[in-house]
Amino acid sequence: MENNPSISISNPPPPGTDIIQKTGLILFSIGVLLFIIAAIGVGSENPITFFSLSIGLSVGGALIYFFKKYLKEPAGVKNNRVWQNSLTSRGIFGWMFGIILTGFYIILYWFPSMLENLIHLMDPLSYLIRGKSSDRWFLYGTLYTLAIVVMGIKAILKYRHSNYQIIRTSSIIFFQLGFAYLIPAVLQLFNQPEFYFSYFWPLKYDYLFPSTVSYLTEHPGALGVFMVFWG
Repeated sequence: MENNPSISISNPPPPGTDIIQKTGLILFSIGVLLFIIAAIGVGSENPITFFSLSIGLSVGGALIYFFKKYLKEPAGVKNNRVWQNSLTSRGIFGWMFGIILTGFYIILYWFPSMLENLIHLMDPLSYLIRGKSSDRWFLYGTLYTLAIVVMGIKAILKYRHSNYQIIRTSSIIFFQLGFAYLIPAVLQLFNQPEFYFSYFWPLKYDYLFPSTVSYLTEHPGALGVFMVFWG
């Protein structure tokens, strides 16, 4: 008999999925749904509500699921069925997810106007930490940082038996959240030059341009000089 993987959406849930895990998945799904609804402009009149619910439910639901899933199991590497899973073995869902990610980056770089509603969804957070409205890079940076934090916590839970893994993952979360996200944003809040301490070279090669160095060093205060010598 030919053994083909099922792509039915009505398959039973994975064994061992309890009510708390299902609750986490429900909250995550509602958050993602609200995020998609906001993309078509439904939440434009209530950005704070839609931002809080979409991001809060997505992150909270994912963390509830991960905590319940990994804390009830022994710590350690469990890459079971990775080569049989459609999402991780170049199956149907893997190809679909790859197309979605590639399409998102194409829109982000060349057609940012299509993301206008999602960009404005981030306005409440942007005004809080930057003092100005959101833009496409703040949208991308926020989503990227949330992914690092959530998946980092998942990795810590999964590999909690290893101090090396805990320290390594914690450092990634710390530098992404602090040096690559919050510090550049807060600098703008205080009318200082935006500066990314975490990737001076080669991602920010323009920091070495004479015009950029001149701008940083001539900016009021000693912060600009520190930025130049940091690199």
